Amino acid sequence: MKQYGEESNPWRFMSVTEEGHVKRNIRPISCLDDLNMMGWKVLGEDADADSCDQTIFIQLIRQMLKVDPAERIKPNQILQHQFVTMSHLVDKFGNSFHVKSCVEYMRNVQGDHQ
Repeated sequence: MKQYGEESNPWRFMSVTEEGHVKRNIRPISCLDDLNMMGWKVLGEDADADSCDQTIFIQLIRQMLKVDPAERIKPNQILQHQFVTMSHLVDKFGNSFHVKSCVEYMRNVQGDHQ
């Protein structure tokens, strides 16, 4: 079983050297909708999956930030939300490298906690 932080893990912090080679388009964020305006450099089916993922993520954050507790999403509902289960990606973009790597990563994380 893979452990967090192994070289094969795509989710890690960049080294100082790697960070110097990344071009950033830093824009101020004043509302959640600004997150959709971020200029991520993702191509092909991965771009469509990433756009869909961002939309669902923002939806979840909006539900979590509701002031009225009766309207706010509950913790058990968060665990079943599309963003957490990735069902919105697997159903539409199952062939995307991004989606496949996310699903594999989640399997590893879940396996570590069982």
